[in-house]
Amino acid sequence: MIETTALILKQTNQDHLISSSAEHREFSLAMARQAQRTLYLYTRDLDIAVYDNKPFVEAVKQLALSHRNALIRILVKDSRKAINHGHGLIRLSQQLSTFVHIRTPSD
Repeated sequence: MIETTALILKQTNQDHLISSSAEHREFSLAMARQAQRTLYLYTRDLDIAVYDNKPFVEAVKQLALSHRNALIRILVKDSRKAINHGHGLIRLSQQLSTFVHIRTPSD
């Protein structure tokens, strides 16, 4: 398991092997909580196990509301599963559309 308290943006200069969905969730949450003004996320399908949990959605919300120039850009290859599930980040992007942008890349 990754010790996320040791991961500090712009200071930690190590590669980390993420081997489980739980580690991916913890790593992503740690990085979202540390973001200052921007968050860029590229994901295949907005993995529900990683990104659709209250702490992560709340961290993204706090980032969006923390600065008037905050920007969260999420690029999702296939959003159908997340839309059908009622994903928390999709709801958040609808509520805070000025700050949270979810897009699908063109092929």
